[in-house]
Amino acid sequence: MTEKLLSLATAALHPGNIPAGNANKSKPLTASAERARRLKKACEDMESLFVHQLIKEMRATIPKSDLFGKSQAQDIYTGMLDGRLAQEIAQNRGLGLSTLLMRQLGVIETPGGDNER
Repeated sequence: MTEKLLSLATAALHPGNIPAGNANKSKPLTASAERARRLKKACEDMESLFVHQLIKEMRATIPKSDLFGKSQAQDIYTGMLDGRLAQEIAQNRGLGLSTLLMRQLGVIETPGGDNER
């Protein structure tokens, strides 16, 4: 069962790796597969929040310039840009935090083969 969860998590991380026999079948997900999918999403969201906070703090260290002026619209746009950038980083293998969280939660096996809980 753990190997099945691992293959589902791997397929979710790399959609191009889905075997051809399973690519077009639309079977309802089992409870464990649904749990793995939801945990993966939650771990990616957690990594996205972490990366967003990291980008926000890094941007705060940049000296402010009066060249373009300062407006509330610019602050909103910058915040939205940082949030979207954080989502893209987290969804595209990012920092690896979501993978570590999934491994810690037992969705993905550890490299040694034994799951630590």
